[in-house]
Amino acid sequence: MKIPLSWISEYTNISPLLFDIGAKQLGHLYSIHTAEIDAIEEVGIEDKVVIAKVISTRPHPDSDHLNLVELDCGSLGARKIVCGAENVRTSKYVALAVVGAKLGAERDFEIKLSTIRGEASEGMICSEDELGLQEERAAGIMVLENHFPESLLASKLGTPFYDLEISIPGNGTDIYSFPLKDTVFEIDNKFITNRPDLFSAEGNAREFGAIFSLPFTSYTGNFPEVSKKLSVEIDSVYVLSYELISIENLSAGVSPLGIDQMLRKAGITPKYDLVDITNSIMTELGQPMHAFDADTVVGNITVRQARDGETLLALDSKEYTLTSKDIVIADAEKVLAIAGVIGGMSSAVSATTKNVYFEAACFDPVSIRLTTQRLAVRTDSSMRFEKSLDPTLARRVLPRVLDILKFLGKNTTCTGAFSYLDSTKVRDISITMDLAFIEKKLGLTVSKERTEEILSRLGFETTFSGNSFIAKVPSWRATKDISIKEDLVEEIGRINGYELVPDTPVTGPFSIATKNESIELRNQINTYFSSERLFEIYDYSFSNQKKDALIGYADDSNAVHIQNAFNVEYTMMRRSMVSNILEAVAENLKQQKKFGFFEIGKIFEKGDENEFTEQKALVGVLVGQDMKKLRTLLDGFLRAVLPRKISTLEQGTENIATLHPNKSGRYIIDGEVFISFGSLHPGVTESFGLANTEVLIFEVDYQKLAHHFATARHKFSEIGKFPGITRELNFVFEENIPVNTIITKIASVSLLLSNFSVVDEFRDAAKIGEGKKSISFSFLIQDLTKTITDEEALAVQGQIIAKLEGEGVNLRK
Repeated sequence: MKIPLSWISEYTNISPLLFDIGAKQLGHLYSIHTAEIDAIEEVGIEDKVVIAKVISTRPHPDSDHLNLVELDCGSLGARKIVCGAENVRTSKYVALAVVGAKLGAERDFEIKLSTIRGEASEGMICSEDELGLQEERAAGIMVLENHFPESLLASKLGTPFYDLEISIPGNGTDIYSFPLKDTVFEIDNKFITNRPDLFSAEGNAREFGAIFSLPFTSYTGNFPEVSKKLSVEIDSVYVLSYELISIENLSAGVSPLGIDQMLRKAGITPKYDLVDITNSIMTELGQPMHAFDADTVVGNITVRQARDGETLLALDSKEYTLTSKDIVIADAEKVLAIAGVIGGMSSAVSATTKNVYFEAACFDPVSIRLTTQRLAVRTDSSMRFEKSLDPTLARRVLPRVLDILKFLGKNTTCTGAFSYLDSTKVRDISITMDLAFIEKKLGLTVSKERTEEILSRLGFETTFSGNSFIAKVPSWRATKDISIKEDLVEEIGRINGYELVPDTPVTGPFSIATKNESIELRNQINTYFSSERLFEIYDYSFSNQKKDALIGYADDSNAVHIQNAFNVEYTMMRRSMVSNILEAVAENLKQQKKFGFFEIGKIFEKGDENEFTEQKALVGVLVGQDMKKLRTLLDGFLRAVLPRKISTLEQGTENIATLHPNKSGRYIIDGEVFISFGSLHPGVTESFGLANTEVLIFEVDYQKLAHHFATARHKFSEIGKFPGITRELNFVFEENIPVNTIITKIASVSLLLSNFSVVDEFRDAAKIGEGKKSISFSFLIQDLTKTITDEEALAVQGQIIAKLEGEGVNLRK
């Protein structure tokens, strides 16, 4: 959320503090005490934009659309400017960027002395967008007398434009004034804090007051008694509170500069002033509001659940189809708004609006969240309702409507009102604790006086009895934020400052922590594949029937379907990770042609009686590489993760739709398929837009991997003191005999053998025979008790040759 610090200072005056320590340090301190400041924006810091008076204008002698303007800049003297804006001829006071001024959001546009069609120009007369006061392109220059008294402008010629003060309705006073120059904090209230009160200037001002021990004044307006009660029907259990007032004889116009700028700095685009009232109150006090054109409402207003199939043409010009799970505001004929989310076009305030219903309410946060997810629409209002808004806030903000109307010079007579509060949804929480508990949890002593001060500044009512006390939680923190003693300790600790907690050595008996097999396995997988230059990816755990069908999951009877899916591409939980990783391959092929990915994730299926199963899975791909590389990768993986397990390799796979039947294989351990791998099936390749691309893929049965990992740990032995002899032998054998089978047979010959590896592969039907392959094996012959001799090594070598030739595996001559 963006908040201008000038708005904060209406409630807690932080201007002196900002001047003393600067915006960066102020933001840092706020981040470590309350919520992180994502960005800091300095507005209007260019002092070379000054106030100037138009002395004369005349047409440019060599142009039919340019003007020669002479300006009085006070102590800076006169300036001659070439200006193309038509309204400069009728303007009295303007904002002039003199030579050397730097404009733009990045201050990358520098004003220089220039000559335009033979006439010198000593600066630039600025429009609102050039001054950074709006994003949309202005029709002409900014006419200052439209916003400021001429007498004030006359007294400030030559002074910085951004020092001019603008005004909004005050808190406790009619008017609050502040300079155009400002600092805007973007506060992250989404991931850690998630507090509804921090979506307001008032709520953040309260925090500044508590952190820096500054006076804070909350908003306490008074709403007049209204004799006429509006007829409103509340027909939904998801309405926590609802307030509605009617005001007649109004006129829609443009908001004054003060309100306009406050909204723009907060990231909200101003509309009609009657709508700006609602957005201003939402940003200032945290309560979403809505304005209805009362003349478009037929009969009485009802707050109810929508009827299945009802539609609403909303303010974003989109039509939404509703269900009975959505809350709506409706009249006797139609839906006026989706409650808590967005209003409708039919009842929108327009330039002709005369009579208005102003609405403030509180709706069930879960219901609002489900509606926004299903409709894929999220607004500033819905975001606040989703955070569990204070139900009593709606009533408290109503006087602010009248304050702003008075400021705008409009009618403030309320002709009707309706008020509803479900008191069962207002949480009344009091927490009893003592100072010793705080010390135990924080590791430092916080005095009674300091504890009481912190809680009081945060809005808690405290009653002490000795070192014990009762703290009544304020309504805006009781919705879901503060409920137990530890919550209070956190409040005291963060405001007091966690940096004050002393460093204390940990003492006491310690036991060696047992290793977490699951974490260790994942770490080993990550370490191995990362060392082989494969990148780990994280993808959504969602899929859809079309994607699943492409990889052999045509039947969706065992799929876990998602209710209220937030995207049509994600309607079910994934049953395989293959489709997701292939989409990642297709996307990355746009940038590179050789790479590898792997992902450890979860897959989901529906079991008996609608029970769901959730299992881990491991899948990986190589792109732009050959089968030898994949085999080497997987052989190394088994040696790294399961060093004491012997696996056998079989060519071909059965019933795996994603693999090429003639370019695939599987590793088997203890008679069970452990890894399936191979070249991607041509049909799957084409379906995912990977034609003419060799994609190698492997899937590991993670459950079997975890089981074997627990029993196949590394067995450490003493490093041999005596040198060994490395030998190589080349054998010719049938293509369908796995290499691992040969290695297993070699290893069984003698305990002196270790360090087996494949050195080379060769295939040539003319030289070694059809359907055969020649493989060179390297191995170490080493005796751990003495230096081995050549004769002993030859003897072992002879035993290997004899064993293999006896089984039809011949030494290549």
